[in-house]
Amino acid sequence: MYNIMLVDDDPLVLVELKSMIEWDVLGCALLAEANSGRAAMEMLKECRPDIVFTDISMPNVSGVELINHIHETDGTIKVVALSAYEDFDYVRGSLKNGAKDYLLKHRISKESINELIKTLIREIREESVPKLPAPAEESKEDLLYRIVNEYSEIENPAALLARLKLSWLLDELLLAVGGIDAHFGEGTGSRTDELTMRFMIDETIKYYRDYFMMPLEPGLFLLVFSAKERSRSDIEEVMRQIQATLSRLCGLDLSFAVSGPFRGIETIKTQRQINKTILLEHYFQGNANFIVHQEGLEQPDVILHEDKFVQLNEMLYLKEPSIQAYFDELFEDLAARHLSREWVQVLFMELIMFLKRKIKTMQLDESLVFGNEQPYEAWLSFRTYEDIKAYLAQVCAAIQQELKKSFSKHSLSEKAMKYIEENYKEKVTLREIADALLVSPSYLSRAFKKSTGINVVAYINRVKMRHARELILQRKLSLQEIAYETGIQNYNYFYILFKETYGISPSDYIRSLDEAEK
Repeated sequence: MYNIMLVDDDPLVLVELKSMIEWDVLGCALLAEANSGRAAMEMLKECRPDIVFTDISMPNVSGVELINHIHETDGTIKVVALSAYEDFDYVRGSLKNGAKDYLLKHRISKESINELIKTLIREIREESVPKLPAPAEESKEDLLYRIVNEYSEIENPAALLARLKLSWLLDELLLAVGGIDAHFGEGTGSRTDELTMRFMIDETIKYYRDYFMMPLEPGLFLLVFSAKERSRSDIEEVMRQIQATLSRLCGLDLSFAVSGPFRGIETIKTQRQINKTILLEHYFQGNANFIVHQEGLEQPDVILHEDKFVQLNEMLYLKEPSIQAYFDELFEDLAARHLSREWVQVLFMELIMFLKRKIKTMQLDESLVFGNEQPYEAWLSFRTYEDIKAYLAQVCAAIQQELKKSFSKHSLSEKAMKYIEENYKEKVTLREIADALLVSPSYLSRAFKKSTGINVVAYINRVKMRHARELILQRKLSLQEIAYETGIQNYNYFYILFKETYGISPSDYIRSLDEAEK
């Protein structure tokens, strides 16, 4: 077991690093985490990690100083420097003081950090074990492992593959990454011993002859086939046979992500990584017992458009649409877009930050909404879209409940909201509402802002625009008529207000509806 220490003054970075490292697969454990260089130095007096990831820019004791301290006290510890800045001075300073590598935070991926850890572990092993003479001949299993996981140039591959009866690897290939559904999401079926499962697969497809199978990690395995005189549909038929056999004999459900044809043993590792990502994304979307082709995952410029935040805001205050309807529609769209898990996490964080700002503005008790668990930590427990959707719906329901309590304490605001809802077709003003409720305009303004988080005029406009959008969807009135119906006599002002609210002009909104109906 290899021990890792994480050091960063940003708790979100620590959460992200912990979630990306494949602890069990790599045989690693989190020994300690620190939020400052000084705290890390104190911890190092009591424990010795094998690998340290540290931020460079931290107050008081910087990451460069920490790296220098580690280098002077125990030069065998492997240190990786982290930074948000592409500044060569940081690079030079960290490497000069003993860091083994340097990573930019915004470029770190799950793949890159785990590959780096593998490299560091190999270095640790090489340094701790005396060099042994290389075996005279490489075994078939060792060669296949090297091709799949650690490919490097192989001297005279044709002769080596011929000797091991693997010459078919020089021809066109297809591969599939398989998963045991019970390891992902809810998953039906039992957790059959994986050795038994691989034996059953071998028995099912041994007629195919030119293929090999290799476990990747718990719940995942790789199949590589010769595609010579075989099509993708032939391979899919093999996958279906495997699914049927394992389901019938073992009660086990399997899923597969199948590549297109490719050439070159040096390409197997990349193809394996791509198909593993695709398989896990489909599991993350809640799918099971499937066969999917290799396909690109969307890399959007904008994940959630402004109108969705406006709609979410309306839902919290006006309870329209319902929480369930809002998130059902949102996640149906996400599934159709094939967003990667990383992009869905960005979306989740954007929604949480929006809700946290709303809680702060409304002066609500955040602990009554999120409980003792921070939402950033909750992300680590999500296995499917349904888990995320249920969590966000629960948070929004808790906010609505706290808002209801707040409104009951400030009945004046409730009365003002009711008055606006009943009179939005007129030119409603702050003074008119204050006169109707027998209070001064200044008092109403302060009380309304305190209990709702927005001022009266903004709320009036929000209600008018909500009804305007509903009238547009009915397709019965012109935009000019809709402006009059919502109590706005000046169409230019209506146009500006609609665009400010929804981020799109009313005419463009109508065109988008027409295009969606084609």
